[in-house]
Amino acid sequence: MPTEPTPTPPDAAKNAQPASTTQPDTTAQPGTAARPASSAPTIAPYLTSGGGLLPALGRAWLKLNHWTCSPKMPGVTKAVLVAAPHTSNWDLPFSLALSAVLDIKINWVGKHTLFKPPLGWLMRAIGGVPVDRRGRNDSVKNIAALFEGREHLMLMVPPEGTRGKTKRWKTGFYYIAVEAKVPIVLGYVDYGNKIGGLGEIFWPTGDIEKDFEYLRKFYGGMKGKFPELQGEITLEG
Repeated sequence: MPTEPTPTPPDAAKNAQPASTTQPDTTAQPGTAARPASSAPTIAPYLTSGGGLLPALGRAWLKLNHWTCSPKMPGVTKAVLVAAPHTSNWDLPFSLALSAVLDIKINWVGKHTLFKPPLGWLMRAIGGVPVDRRGRNDSVKNIAALFEGREHLMLMVPPEGTRGKTKRWKTGFYYIAVEAKVPIVLGYVDYGNKIGGLGEIFWPTGDIEKDFEYLRKFYGGMKGKFPELQGEITLEG
């Protein structure tokens, strides 16, 4: 399942973009994009299917489960995509079905153990990016480096970090966006109302307490498959 890297606040947070609905120019100039460090995760070629098969499969999955997909589109090509609430392995197939219906290619961060044989190739083919949280690797900077030189990357990160019980959201997703200088798109799977999709887009202000207050208002009332496992959207505890 998608996982959330251990956060290390980057220096970029000190000079974060103010909240704005206008996307700043973050397009890399030819020859200037730095290559990710050797310890950075890599993105494999994405599994594709012609003739609209994937959107059709996505619609079939949602119809079978009596779900609705919100038609709102993000309007950006590079962003950290929040995946919340995250309480079950079922969140991934619902998220993939929703992205297929919206015809949006997403990648997602997952624990490295998910990518071992025999199904590791499939995890990569459906957009998985393995991250090893052991040791002292700077996960935030390594993941943020994936955005360099790319015209399109919607990287899904679950702030709760695990489908198990967690006390509160982790902050790695926030600092990845700050480090990469990309906006955050608020994705959701609301099992209570059987609806999912993409919500608001906002640029981190650098005032993480204020930004988390905004996140609490947006996700308030949404329920995961197992609500008792949801983490609080807070920096305390």
